[in-house]
Amino acid sequence: MGILMFGAPDLPSALTNGSACLGFGSERDASLAMARAAASGGPRNVRFALPREGGPMSVDAIAIPADAPNLSQSYALANFLLRSDIGARNAAAANVVSGDATGNDDTLKRLWPVGALTPALTALVDKEWARLRTTR
Repeated sequence: MGILMFGAPDLPSALTNGSACLGFGSERDASLAMARAAASGGPRNVRFALPREGGPMSVDAIAIPADAPNLSQSYALANFLLRSDIGARNAAAANVVSGDATGNDDTLKRLWPVGALTPALTALVDKEWARLRTTR
C-alpha cells in the first residue's frame, strides 16, 4: 500500500477516524486528535512526538492600530493578555507549550520561531532566540 493522501484538510479528524495513520502537524492538532480519540472510546492511540532535531514554534503577536478608538482599553487588554499567568493559562487551555510555564525548558530549547518576517528582522529574531536558548 502506498501513500494515500498528502495534506489532510482536517488532520485531527483524519487521525481520529483512521483515514490517516501518520501526520505532520502541530502539537495543537495532536492534542485535538488525542481528545477526540479518547472521547470516541475507539481503539485509536494518537501521540505527538517532537523530533530530536526540534521544530518550528509559532509566536503570537498583539497589534493595536494607531487610530484605535479606545487606545487605553486596547493597551489594557494587551497588557492583560501578556501577563505570564494568563499566557500560561491560555497555553494550557489550547494544549500547547508555553514559554512562561515551568518544566518546558528542554522542549523550548529544541524549537525555533518562524513567521513572515523581513530578512533583517529574521536575523534579529534568530540572534535573540539563540541568546535566550543559551541563557535558560
